[in-house]
Amino acid sequence: MTIRPVCVKCKVEFVVAKNEVGVIEKSADGAEQAIWEADLLQCPGCGAQILAGFGSAAIMQSWSPRRYQTNVSYFREQGALYEYAHR
Repeated sequence: MTIRPVCVKCKVEFVVAKNEVGVIEKSADGAEQAIWEADLLQCPGCGAQILAGFGSAAIMQSWSPRRYQTNVSYFREQGALYEYAHR
C-alpha cells in the first residue's frame, strides 16, 4: 500500500520536490496565525504540487511578531514559503 498521495490525473505517486518548506497558516478571514514546516510534493507526470507531511506542531505562532517575521523571512529567502487558509 502506498503511503504517498497519488495524482488522480496521472495515476502515479507524488514525489518530494522539497523538504522543510514554510507554510503560513491563515484563518478564514486571512489573518496569519502560525508557521508550520511541511514537505512540498510534486507529481512527476503533470507537475501538480501539494503540501503534506506537516509537523505535529507549528514552529512559530504569530503572537511573537519579531521571531515570527524572522521565520517568514528565512523561508522567503529560500524560495520555500507557502500559505493556506482555513475555510
